[in-house]
This record gives sequence, C-alpha cells and structure tokens, in this order.
Amino acid sequence: MGKVFSLYLDDEATELVGSIEGRGTLINNLIKEHFSDDEDFLNRKKKQLENGLNSINTRLQEKINKKLEHLKEIEAKEKISDEELERKAALAAWERKWSNEEITDDEYFEKFKDGRFVL
Repeated sequence: MGKVFSLYLDDEATELVGSIEGRGTLINNLIKEHFSDDEDFLNRKKKQLENGLNSINTRLQEKINKKLEHLKEIEAKEKISDEELERKAALAAWERKWSNEEITDDEYFEKFKDGRFVL
C-alpha cells in the first residue's frame, strides 16, 4: 500500500478543511488532481525547452553568418589589394616602356580604357 506521512496543519487550515475522513483523503485527492494533467505540464515544458533551443540556435547561426561575412570582406580586401598591386606594377612597367620610347603614344594610350589602366 502507500507510505504513511505525518502532516501538521495549523488552526486556520483545520478550520478551512473541516473534518477529514479516511487516511489522507484530502491530500491524496489534491496530489492526484495536481498531477493528473502531468502530460500537459510535460508538453508545455517540452515546448518551452524547444523554444529555448531554437533561440540559441538562431543566435548561434547569426554569429556564424556575421563571422563568415567578415571573413568574406577580409578576403575581398586582400584580393583587391593583390589586384591593385599587380595593376600598379604593370602600369609602372608600361610607363617605363613609354618613357624609354619603346612603345608609341597610341600603343601607350590604348591600354587606358574608360580612363583607367587595363591589364
């Protein structure tokens, strides 16, 4: 059968409860009532935990996306820097040929399309 527990009620509680018939009838009924919707409680708790997990996953995904965007920006800057260095070196070599009169003016200006030097 069940375990026996001692329960002490103060004067106000005994007035409100009145007479208790049987052994722990009121307490047993309150416990059964409270835990009868245990499945609902567990479902609510499960949904709450799932929402918390989704929130954490969303924040993590945002951090990952920001990190990836930052890395792409850095790579783009490095790529631009490399291309800019190559373009400057090629322009310097081209100007050197032109100043040494190895190429004509027309050949020199042919490389400047839309106002910038094209490799």
